[in-house]
Amino acid sequence: MKLSPSFSSYLDFLRFGAAFTVLVGHMVQDGFALAWLPFAHLSHEAVIVFFLMSGYIVYASTVSRHTSALDYVVARTSRIYSVAVPAVVFCVLLSVVLAVWFPSAAAAEQSWRPFSLLDIGASLLFLNESWGAPTDLTLNGPYWSLCYEVWYYVFFGLFFFVRSGWRWPLLVVAAAVAGPAIVVLFPIWVFGAWLASGGGKSLAVGPLTALAVWLTAPLLIWLIDFTGFDLAVVDFLHSRVPGFWQLRASQALFTDYLTALALGAHLAVYPSLPVSIRSFFERSRAVWVPLAGFSFTLYLFHRPLTAIAGNHVPPELQTVPVGLVVLALVLATCWLMSFVTERRLPGWRAGFRRLLQAAGMGSAPSAERGTAR
Repeated sequence: MKLSPSFSSYLDFLRFGAAFTVLVGHMVQDGFALAWLPFAHLSHEAVIVFFLMSGYIVYASTVSRHTSALDYVVARTSRIYSVAVPAVVFCVLLSVVLAVWFPSAAAAEQSWRPFSLLDIGASLLFLNESWGAPTDLTLNGPYWSLCYEVWYYVFFGLFFFVRSGWRWPLLVVAAAVAGPAIVVLFPIWVFGAWLASGGGKSLAVGPLTALAVWLTAPLLIWLIDFTGFDLAVVDFLHSRVPGFWQLRASQALFTDYLTALALGAHLAVYPSLPVSIRSFFERSRAVWVPLAGFSFTLYLFHRPLTAIAGNHVPPELQTVPVGLVVLALVLATCWLMSFVTERRLPGWRAGFRRLLQAAGMGSAPSAERGTAR
């Protein structure tokens, strides 16, 4: 399927908005006075937005471009590693600098970890969240969701491209490696892909009804957090399901599903919205495209910056004006970093294509698309 210019622009708006929400949420955790923003506590919900949008966009782009298995692997690996490799290098080097020259700063940062080849290897293979692995990327808690995302790419790629005889055994192996915490949120990604396949067409309604649904959906997501309903469900399951805590970042899976359903309805009614709204996003495409163009870098690079700033700005100076200045500085820094990360995507794509073709993937028969999707 091909996305309309208006809807594509709106997805760019959501992508940057989700990354920005995560940034603000972490700055609040670091002590900055930004909790007055209505979305300041929705950083986890923003990650669910990423998962559902990823399923939507990856499915839409894969189908509309008649992507081969080689094209799919090149697109996904280059997209991920163009930011993940620099992020790992940046975090590890910053961690070493803190340990050598600023040990008190390293001790004050809860997410700091000593240099570890195991941590680096697991981060580059996206195994940090598999079966409660003891590995993690130093100074960068948000990296957990990228591990989820990459395995969802693997699941979808195996299902969509591998011949029928091998499809399910390989999927079982991949799921076994990824682990239950990652697998239990995969339905959210699949839901996004289902919407992209046309599954939301049944929500074609009149403009006023569409506007009501479009506005109500984010309000419901906000209410789940505001009322503490998500935490209450997690506490309830903690006390009744042995080992439930081992799901780690997926413990709020049931309210995450509710968030995904609300967001799905929000996206499904977009084509039925009043023309004025759709025209606004189409006209403002020049704003949202460049902002979305560094959102991945913003997501993977902001946390070390905000944590260090939070530890070095005295509490009495963490006022609203100072918080807004730090916010602007982090945005500007991540924008500059994007010139050596995702803005270098064509080079990464060409490199991975040459590497995979040299390995013979382009002619591998098992990589042809299966008949079932």
